[in-house]
Amino acid sequence: MLRRLVLLWFWLAWTWAAAADPWWLPSLGMPTDSDIQTAWKNRQPTLSQEIGESLTVSELQLRKLHDPRIPDPVQASAVVACLKVRCQQPPTTRYGFCRLNSMGKVWNFGSFQWTNPERVTQQGPFPVEQAFASAQERDDYLTHLFPGCRPGFPGQSSLPDWTLVVGAGALGAAAVVAIARRQLKTRQNPKNDPPRYALQLSSDSLQLAPGQSTGLTITAWRIDLAAGPVAAPDALISIQAPPGLQAQPAQGQGSLTCQVLLTGQQKPPPLQITAVAGLARTSAQVQVTLTPPQLVLSAWVRGHPSQDVLYRQGWDFAEIIACFHQPGQPDHPIEPGFPIHAGNTTLQFKPPALELKEFLQQGPGQLTLRVAPLDLETFLGPDLADHDGCIQATLKIGAADGQIYTATVSYRVRPQLEMILQGWPDPCQRFYRNLTLEGFELVTDGEDQLQLALACCRSDKPGTREIGLIQLVRPEWWSWEWKLQGEALPGFDWLPPQSLEEGGQLLTFLTPKPLLDAPERRSQELILHLQVETSASAPANYLKQPLLRDQPLKPRFLDLRCWLVPGLKRATSEAWCLLFLHGDSSQTLADSKLRLEIQTSGTARLDPPINQARTGPDGSCQFVLTYTGLDWSNYDQTVFQLALKVESPNQQESPALTLSLEVAANLSRLLQDLMAEEGQLKLTNPCFGNGPYLQTLQTASAVGLALLHLVPALRGPLWNVTLALSGHDTNQPQDRFYRLFVCSELRNRICKWLCSRRHYRAGSPDRIGVVSSMNAIEFENYRLGFIHAWSGIFLSGMDPMQDPRGLDPWWEQHWREDQYLHPDGLYSNERERRFLLRWKYWLTASGRGAHVVLRTLLASLGFSVAPGLDLISELLTRQLEGVELDTGPDYRYDPSVGYRYYQPEEGISESHALYGYLPRQRFLEDWREQHPTP
Repeated sequence: MLRRLVLLWFWLAWTWAAAADPWWLPSLGMPTDSDIQTAWKNRQPTLSQEIGESLTVSELQLRKLHDPRIPDPVQASAVVACLKVRCQQPPTTRYGFCRLNSMGKVWNFGSFQWTNPERVTQQGPFPVEQAFASAQERDDYLTHLFPGCRPGFPGQSSLPDWTLVVGAGALGAAAVVAIARRQLKTRQNPKNDPPRYALQLSSDSLQLAPGQSTGLTITAWRIDLAAGPVAAPDALISIQAPPGLQAQPAQGQGSLTCQVLLTGQQKPPPLQITAVAGLARTSAQVQVTLTPPQLVLSAWVRGHPSQDVLYRQGWDFAEIIACFHQPGQPDHPIEPGFPIHAGNTTLQFKPPALELKEFLQQGPGQLTLRVAPLDLETFLGPDLADHDGCIQATLKIGAADGQIYTATVSYRVRPQLEMILQGWPDPCQRFYRNLTLEGFELVTDGEDQLQLALACCRSDKPGTREIGLIQLVRPEWWSWEWKLQGEALPGFDWLPPQSLEEGGQLLTFLTPKPLLDAPERRSQELILHLQVETSASAPANYLKQPLLRDQPLKPRFLDLRCWLVPGLKRATSEAWCLLFLHGDSSQTLADSKLRLEIQTSGTARLDPPINQARTGPDGSCQFVLTYTGLDWSNYDQTVFQLALKVESPNQQESPALTLSLEVAANLSRLLQDLMAEEGQLKLTNPCFGNGPYLQTLQTASAVGLALLHLVPALRGPLWNVTLALSGHDTNQPQDRFYRLFVCSELRNRICKWLCSRRHYRAGSPDRIGVVSSMNAIEFENYRLGFIHAWSGIFLSGMDPMQDPRGLDPWWEQHWREDQYLHPDGLYSNERERRFLLRWKYWLTASGRGAHVVLRTLLASLGFSVAPGLDLISELLTRQLEGVELDTGPDYRYDPSVGYRYYQPEEGISESHALYGYLPRQRFLEDWREQHPTP
């Protein structure tokens, strides 16, 4: 803190001392009078003595350095400006020098390199003169800074003077020389005289018209004692232009050449010229005289004397812009001095293909004329080629003195060709077989041909762009190139182009072979790239501009579907085929040829009688396939591969649509689905197993317990006999539960399930996969005497009695064994006979045991025991002894109508099938509803 106080005390003392006595300057090493006089006498170029460049304003203690009379800022790029000040107070004469710093805000003292007096004055007062309103104000300010001092040089009491010389070139130079000689003769003491200057003007008067400019040259000369007049490059020359005049540039050093422009319409005040060299200053005036303008009338169309007129929804005739101006100055319109109106203005056209629509005055001497075309073909010919398509417009404006001002512009009509590309012969739609197609659609069946017509018309011709409805230009007036490109290109071909009588070209595209839809094709494009050029034989005024067009073509790929389902007749399957255009199931393709090929692995065969078929009006057809050689010994090795193809008239085939038929897979799916639905089909009797009836039986009779556990296959016969003895073997509502598990009821439910699975059911197209899984599988109902009936399956091509496999849950009253998931685990006819023998022998051998079991079953079901049970048992035993063990079919198949299921007990006669064969047309109708047209 103490250190800061000491420094502050020294700073205040220094400030007070400097303010009280400015004569500290010699201590800074400022040059003395003798230094300056010696430098002046010896004409030394430089007397160098650096004066503390690093000293700041506060350290020098200059007073009033921020005087409000100095404008702030003066100029940021000011040069060094030096002022010489002589102080007349004792003890000695001193000189001080001032400079405006680089920021143009602060005065510094002594921060420059000292030079001799001549160099000092040459540095000039450029920024200083602009820092003060006048030289007198500058002198007052310096006197205020340094009391007792006045500006000037040693031995002189006045400022140097100037001489004005008027004249350019040699004349002006001769005048300056004469003045120099005269001044040298009159000087008494030339060594002590201040330098004298001459200001040379190229002219002291200018004649200008409004909007006109001229040059003015101003040169500063210094009168040298030995050499006479020499250039004064340090002299600052400036021009102040009054309102109505512009001078560019307005400042210069040594010499200034500027352009003076008269912007107003009235005579302006004179130009003010100021020249400053050192401390010498002078001013002069240049008078400006107003001269009447020389008028010229010019006209343009969009800035040019001519315009190419194109057709853009109409002929684009641009408006005519006209104005009066002086020669060579079209960008500066002037008032002509006389009125402009429709009476003294005419616009003539040659040929007269245009008319004047609007006449506007936009400003002094400026006009806008809007024109419109008449029937151009009347004046330029039917091809708009007469007069090379040129129309000349001449504007004439008459002055009051009878003078006619004329301006001319021209239009050149440039007809342009327009490309026409359309489907042929109808541009919007075409018909192929039973299909209606758009103009650029092509069916990829190897037979359809897309024909496109290419022609040219004039773009200005009205009418529909369609061949036959619009006038075409001559074919020799245009040439064309084309190519087909896109990712889909490899599958397409074309025929050589043909010339049309109407004046165009015909392009024909097709596919060499049928192409089916594929996911990778759906995003592929097929582009017809066309380029039309106006040929050299066309009229010269026609616009030679190429016409380009990339026209997407629309291939309609074939969508081929095939569903393999069991046939109407046994040992057959049917391939239902549908051919349509991808994305629209309603656009079916009629009269197309399909070919079916089948390959087989194994000894069995699947053959169509005819492997070719044609689609009908609805785009569908079917192949009937016949099985041979298929049985239980080879079914698990048999796989049929179907390949369906579309064949074109030139015997080219499409890629194949393949289907696979695995017999073993179909059998496995059938048995698994039956096992999965055994609960819904009620194939298990809840009275057995761990149900309450079995528990009752176990507690009631040890014989019944042993019998039902050791011989489960007796459950079905015992159940049927028990219901018969009890009188509850009826279809009455109270007996429906007991009837569910008798053999005929179980058979009917399984048969109904098989029929509904084999044949398509109306309104359910999504179940077609289940129907297809029944291929190569047949079924029939079987019986064993009058005792038992069941359903069984066999393979297509086998005889129903050859080796059927029974689907028979009656014997054991359930369908839950894993063995039923394989064909070998099902009941054969031999096994069915063995079950019947077991039942027959048991009744015969058991005697009283059979009576006990029957009595127990009746009691456990809540039935009353009949008094004659023993007699009934004996009669049943005797009847079983006479039953033959031969099995036979209980037909559910009719060769005329195929498989069907009927329920007589529900009032449906046998002639009407509840679940029977439906043809492909019904399925396709439902399928199309599920896949609607987009």
